[in-house]
Amino acid sequence: MSIDNEIIYRCKRGFLELDLLLNRFEMATLTNMTLNDKLELLRLLEIDDNTLLKLLTKNKKCPSNDMKYLLKLIKEYSNYKSKKKV
Repeated sequence: MSIDNEIIYRCKRGFLELDLLLNRFEMATLTNMTLNDKLELLRLLEIDDNTLLKLLTKNKKCPSNDMKYLLKLIKEYSNYKSKKKV
């Protein structure tokens, strides 16, 4: 399985909120991501659903600077898309 396919597969989560956040982000940015970004995203997607949702919505602290960057991008993209719809 290619790394892109692995990311697409792992973005399908158990929570609707995560599905919406991750799938929109993945569809819009995957082709422009570097290999290192993709590998870091795969690491981020290993986090369990509850913790990942808290990291994305409740500003829970993340220990990894690389993951902080990805979380920030996901949040910013989500905020941009939701503002654009209004």
